[in-house]
Amino acid sequence: MSAIERRRRRLVAHLDGINVDKTGAALDIWHHLNDLENVLEDVATERQRSLRTPPIQIDTEMSDTDEMAFYHYLYGPSDGSSHPVLAQIFARIIEIRDNRNRVTTLIANGD
Repeated sequence: MSAIERRRRRLVAHLDGINVDKTGAALDIWHHLNDLENVLEDVATERQRSLRTPPIQIDTEMSDTDEMAFYHYLYGPSDGSSHPVLAQIFARIIEIRDNRNRVTTLIANGD
C-alpha cells in the first residue's frame, strides 16, 4: 500500500512541477491515477474475499484457553475499525479520486 501512496505523491508532485502547458502531462497523470485506483480496488476485492473465508476455522469447543485467547486476539471484536485494511484502502481511493478531480479541472481549463 505504501508503494501506491508513493506513486500517487510522485504523480501529484510531477504535475505541480510542470510550468508550461500541463494538459498533455495532466492526461497522462490522470490515466496513471486511474490505474492506481484500479489496483486498490483489486486489493480491496481480494481482502473482502479473504474476510469471507478466514484462514482458519476455530473449534469453539477447544479446551486449551491459550489457543482460544489467541483466536479472539486475531479475530475477535475490537474498539477500532472492524476492517482497518479496507478502511486504509478506501482512504487512499478517496485521495486518488480527489487528485483525479484536480487533474480533470486542469485539463478542462486548459492550464
